[in-house]
Amino acid sequence: MQSKSPQPAKSQDRVLPASACIVGCGLIGVSFAMSLKRAFPEMRLVGVDVNAMHRTLAQEKGVFDHLAPQFPEEEETFHLGILAVPPSVAEELLLDLAQRCDVVMDVCSIKGPLCQRAEDLGLGERFAPSHPMAGIASEGPKNADGELFRGNPWILLKNWPACKRVEGIVAATGASLVWLEDAKVHDAAMAAVSHGIHVTSLSAMLAYDEARESLAGPAPNVAMAKVTGPGFRDITRLADSPSGFWVDTLLANRVAVMEQIQRTQDSLQAFKDALLREDEETLRGLLNAARAARERWREEH
Repeated sequence: MQSKSPQPAKSQDRVLPASACIVGCGLIGVSFAMSLKRAFPEMRLVGVDVNAMHRTLAQEKGVFDHLAPQFPEEEETFHLGILAVPPSVAEELLLDLAQRCDVVMDVCSIKGPLCQRAEDLGLGERFAPSHPMAGIASEGPKNADGELFRGNPWILLKNWPACKRVEGIVAATGASLVWLEDAKVHDAAMAAVSHGIHVTSLSAMLAYDEARESLAGPAPNVAMAKVTGPGFRDITRLADSPSGFWVDTLLANRVAVMEQIQRTQDSLQAFKDALLREDEETLRGLLNAARAARERWREEH
């Protein structure tokens, strides 16, 4: 049975974006706040985060009018609500934020469960699923940057009308808007270009560490780290990422991620089989195919 749709905030008749409440004052949430303040200097920005250190560091950025560990007790309403928290937390807080805001958008990397939650709450006209494809390996607001999104893709979903209402706000960050059909297409795409890549990066890091231990053996002075080059650093960079965010993300998109892991395993198996057979022709074909795929990506990008 569908839940009763929460009533929009009373400030609905104003022109966006005069005020915003950002839930989650980590890297993305605070970077978004900094970008909004630069584009809309008069905007009132309120931040909500249960982490006291995050609130302290966010306050140092000088863009928030108020920061608190929970929603304001008074009946303050906002034009825009932004969920910059892990997907499962966003699902829990969506209703509370929607009761205080005209439009609610999220910046989560998974769309399926949260879009379903929004539908169940009757927020089809007021929820704007979005996903900035930007970030760095470190978490938290310390390294937040108002220029973080400039030139990077920011995904919006075509089948959610409220995305048109936040289009100008997203564009003001300097991001490049990308429109995808729906949550299913988004999550499958993220498994291929982000979540599966993350797992592959971590797997390469774990494989290196296993090799390092096996080579040390009776000669502990063998230091593999000293012979690593840019290729190693590039492919293992994502191992620096915080685990908390990724546990939530990978589990939420587990079906699509498992499919992408299988594709990666199939490719690795093809290389392994070619090496096992000492099959020079097949090996060359795989290398050339990968190079051609990279060229196609470069052209499309």
